Amino acid sequence: MTDTFEQQHTFRYYGVFDATGKPTAFYNDDVYPAAENARNAAIPAAAVEISETEWRELLSDQTTARYVDGAVTYVDPPPPPPPPVNPLDALIARIAAVEAKLR
Repeated sequence: MTDTFEQQHTFRYYGVFDATGKPTAFYNDDVYPAAENARNAAIPAAAVEISETEWRELLSDQTTARYVDGAVTYVDPPPPPPPPVNPLDALIARIAAVEAKLR
């Protein structure tokens, strides 16, 4: 049996999060290799080490997934945007009002 690349290498994952827990950046030591089990200096000090599972959860649901108090949590999705306003609606209403007065 041959080992796969993932079985031979265990990566550490890091995330930077805003005040609400929303991810703003991710790092891993595959791209930023550690030096003798020390964190790579290119990974910001504000980056928190997270598990691969947490990293995958945060990536897969970027709209509602947050990292709060050391765990992935989910927030309610934002409401849909209001429908766009048709700039002609006000003009149509005025024309209708004028037509009504002329009848």
